Amino acid sequence: MAIIGKIREKSWLLVIIVGLALVAFILGDYLTGSRGLDDSVYGYGTVFGDKIDPQLYETASTNFQNMDKNQFAQQQKEYTPKDMEASNAKAFKAIADSIILQSEFDKLGISVSDREFDAYLYGDEGFDVLPDIAQSFQDPQTGLFNRKLLEKRVEEMKSSSKPEDQKGWENTKSSLSMRRQQDKYFALLKEGVYITKLEAKDNFNATNVTKSISFVMGRLSDIKDESIKVTDEEVKKYYEAHKEDKKYAIRKPGREVKYFDVMVAPSKKDSIRFNKSMDSLKAKFSQVKGNVADSLFVIKNSEQKFFSPKIGYRKEGDKAQSAQQGFTYPVLMDTVFGRAGVGTIVGPYFDKGSYKLSKVIAVENQLLSVRHILIQGAKSDTVAAAKAKKTADSLMAFVNTTNFAEYVTKFSQDPGSKESGGKYEDFIAGDMVDEFSNFAKTNPVGKIGYVQTTYGYHIIEVLGKKPGHVPILAVVSKTLAPSLETLENIESDAYELYDKIEAKVSKAADLKAKMNAFDTLASRANYFPRLLSLEDNNLNVYGINTPLGEDKILELAYDENNTPGTLALPIKDGARYLIAMLGVVKEKGVPSFEAVELIMKQDLINEKKKKKLVSRMVGKNLNDLSKAMNIEIMKADITFGSPQIANGGWEPEVIGKIFGGLKDGKRSLPIEGQAAVYVVRVDKTTKAAAALAYDKEKASLKQAAVQNIQGEALNALREKAEVIDNRRLFTLGVRR
Repeated sequence: MAIIGKIREKSWLLVIIVGLALVAFILGDYLTGSRGLDDSVYGYGTVFGDKIDPQLYETASTNFQNMDKNQFAQQQKEYTPKDMEASNAKAFKAIADSIILQSEFDKLGISVSDREFDAYLYGDEGFDVLPDIAQSFQDPQTGLFNRKLLEKRVEEMKSSSKPEDQKGWENTKSSLSMRRQQDKYFALLKEGVYITKLEAKDNFNATNVTKSISFVMGRLSDIKDESIKVTDEEVKKYYEAHKEDKKYAIRKPGREVKYFDVMVAPSKKDSIRFNKSMDSLKAKFSQVKGNVADSLFVIKNSEQKFFSPKIGYRKEGDKAQSAQQGFTYPVLMDTVFGRAGVGTIVGPYFDKGSYKLSKVIAVENQLLSVRHILIQGAKSDTVAAAKAKKTADSLMAFVNTTNFAEYVTKFSQDPGSKESGGKYEDFIAGDMVDEFSNFAKTNPVGKIGYVQTTYGYHIIEVLGKKPGHVPILAVVSKTLAPSLETLENIESDAYELYDKIEAKVSKAADLKAKMNAFDTLASRANYFPRLLSLEDNNLNVYGINTPLGEDKILELAYDENNTPGTLALPIKDGARYLIAMLGVVKEKGVPSFEAVELIMKQDLINEKKKKKLVSRMVGKNLNDLSKAMNIEIMKADITFGSPQIANGGWEPEVIGKIFGGLKDGKRSLPIEGQAAVYVVRVDKTTKAAAALAYDKEKASLKQAAVQNIQGEALNALREKAEVIDNRRLFTLGVRR
């Protein structure tokens, strides 16, 4: 029976205990006989060949989404569809890792007794309290972990009449038990790390024995690929001779998709029509007078319906608060806006994807700088506001210019300015709420006082006032978009081109001919074909703009009815159509000829280049080679442990041959490297002082091994478990 069917009557839950979010890494008996859950081969995915139950995955995904949403809310960040995908990916990975690790725990007999669990939970018998638990159960007076608060909450959950509380405790206990099992498992692996004296000695010599060399090299890049003749027959022969070489083995199965894009863009006719409409709009805008009329004009005519008679606009990159909130104009327009007076209409100019007409409705000539301490207490909440005022009154008795920054760090609740010492610099009155701005405008530099706003009480120190020129704008924004006629023409062109390619590809004899036909017809139409590589177990589709585009590419690549050479109908991907064809299918193990043809052809070209260089270089000393080939004699100090040759490249085989017996004063035969052919003379070998125990090297190697062991072990276990992530294809209903 599979390990994922061994633990019964448990489920995935997100457990929250007084703000402590714990994911219960617990697996139910969902997967026993789970191959009948659906008619797909993999479902959402498999671990050890057994499918993950949809309910298990859906519950876990919901839990991770909720946990991440809470974190995003605390950070005042938007939780996007991409973030949801990341949450779902974490859920899948957690399920797979839990199954894999539970298998290891069972094999090794790793468990957690009740006594060990209590010690782990409360920090007894040599355990430290877990940081997340300590943070959630702090004494409000001391800020330290309060064990009694935790004990009280645990007892409440255990004795609660509510089933959800009791279940919450069971899942929390299971989660923490698995956490402890993981600690023990990886500690056991780390204890198994041992470095021999021979390993330490080899590492010492590889790092400390230095050879000073002189060398010349003939670079492969100095010979043009086009000058090397390679026939199709030679490449096929090379494939038969080398297809089982380890370097060519397919370790990550996948698919290749060839595609090009037909851009959807406005026509020349569209541009002329748009420019005329903007000129007409500008003329009408100039006739409008007053804030109310300007506001109505913006709302009626602008795609971005925003108007404010107070907020100032700055050039992009300005540090002012309004600029950080997006009220900017392009840097190239800075001189224009710097001179524009009230009533001037600037534009149309291009900014952030649209064309804009900006009317200067006012100019603010004074820049203000302050620093402040915010004591939160919403004005609408009388109790909170009274508490905030009491705090502000008490702080006012002590705060001054000297200690203001210190008080900001200790007491301010404004995350937007706390890290800058509470400073807001070079703002205009309209950038802030009225009470805040009025204090800065009406008080002299150095004045400290406080005001109440909707956010709470602000203790403010006026830092400076200076002249400026900040325009307040009424902005009409319009996008130059293709007309319906243009859209229909582009779509028609894309389908016509697809029909031409499909007709040619369908008649081609083999995949290579199909790919050549695809490339040729795309190039003739002035499009550039690209290659998109997909990994079977990492279905990230890079370079595609929309989820719909990604889905269509995946359907093309993985639908069981599609074969190499199959084309997809033009795919609408945002502002373009994709014309795509399924190319090489890479199966694990020995590669097909099509999968490695281009790589092997390049390797064959490089081999011929190396032979050509060797024939030029053999039998000659460095000086003769330098003159004959017009190349420089270079010098470098090398070690066996770092196969890098200064002025050369990463050349482990060359380094190996030099250290493999080349004596001081001797010159090598031409040595074929990765990027060049070398002739090397060893000028001097500098040996390291002998060490007796190599304790330092042992410790260093062991530390490195211990640091990497958890990640390396998990990666190896995942590969052994043959984890298959099939979520995207399962959701699309694609069989493979």
